[in-house]
Amino acid sequence: MQRNAKIAVILTILGVLIIGMGVSYAGDHGDKTVEAEVLEFDFFHNAKLDTTFDDLQKIGVDYGDDLLATLGDQSLVAVMARDYNGIASYEGFVVWKNSEIMFGVFNYQLQKMMTIKEGDVVTISKIGRNPYADKIPNYSKKYSSDPDDFPSMEVFSNFRMVDEGEVTPGLLYRSASPWTSGNRAPYADEFYRENGVDCLICMDASYETIAKYVDEHPDYYASELFKQGKVICGEYETLIHSFPEQTKKFMDTFLESEGSIGIFCKLGRDRTGLYCAILEGLAGASYQEIRDDYMESICNYFGIVKDSEEYKVILDMYTNREFFLFNHYEQVPSIPNIKWRDLEYIEYDPEAVFTKYLIDYVGMDADKVQAVKDKLEGMGF
Repeated sequence: MQRNAKIAVILTILGVLIIGMGVSYAGDHGDKTVEAEVLEFDFFHNAKLDTTFDDLQKIGVDYGDDLLATLGDQSLVAVMARDYNGIASYEGFVVWKNSEIMFGVFNYQLQKMMTIKEGDVVTISKIGRNPYADKIPNYSKKYSSDPDDFPSMEVFSNFRMVDEGEVTPGLLYRSASPWTSGNRAPYADEFYRENGVDCLICMDASYETIAKYVDEHPDYYASELFKQGKVICGEYETLIHSFPEQTKKFMDTFLESEGSIGIFCKLGRDRTGLYCAILEGLAGASYQEIRDDYMESICNYFGIVKDSEEYKVILDMYTNREFFLFNHYEQVPSIPNIKWRDLEYIEYDPEAVFTKYLIDYVGMDADKVQAVKDKLEGMGF
């Protein structure tokens, strides 16, 4: 009897230790789950969870798996992803980055998908394999930060002129940030210097943040422009359809900028890509031209081959969804209810669609939209 009692005590202690690590067992079939407390929310509205990837691996989770995150009677399917890569727009994710587990919805606000706050405990279980995971071997991996892995420094820094449609050559350039993009920054900066860009629109940092980079890199061309008052900074959301007031702010900033303009966020991919898409569309670029330019940044970072099967899957899970909402902005409040995987994506006239989007959804005056078009086509440049 004493021996059995000791065994019972040991098993009880082990059970407490397992629960303390955030791993528990639930269900009649012994289904494994991880329970994690919400610690805080980041700038992008994602929840930091009190667990680790090691905990998730103990219940059989691997990158590319679909997980079910449950909170009370609410649940959300979320892919297990690396570094915010390989995630479908408006679908859930669990990301292991910088030794932290983040839970959110890609290009959307988690709090609009479920009622969740700090201190809540989320239960996570593995439910299968994500349908996109094995079709995007390059896009689901962390991109390289080694310049030697890229065919040119333009590709490495994601730098290029924006010249689709009737955009005046030399008016617009886009890139990764000349400050915040790590070892891409000096290359982006040098290309701005070589092209004599007159002013910069920074969408990923405040004036205070950039001022610190300027102090660290006073000889950068971008830093010289900053000290001359020719850099306009702002902390823009990646989920632009949910923040039309920021799109209005961007268009006002574009109109106020003088001379040639460089546009960037941290990587020059998502925020930069969507705002450049609007500008290109207003300048008469075709749907295909705009979509190809948007996808070029993804190809640059992940080595995706244009028109490959992986390229087409990324269009379906990411780019086409963003472009769909330009033409169906009335569905933005209903994003959680859209059956994205069942949609048929139809090409449209970008100039007509983006004009309507800016006037009816963003709230811009028609004369101001026309002023943007005139500027893109070189009036006053």
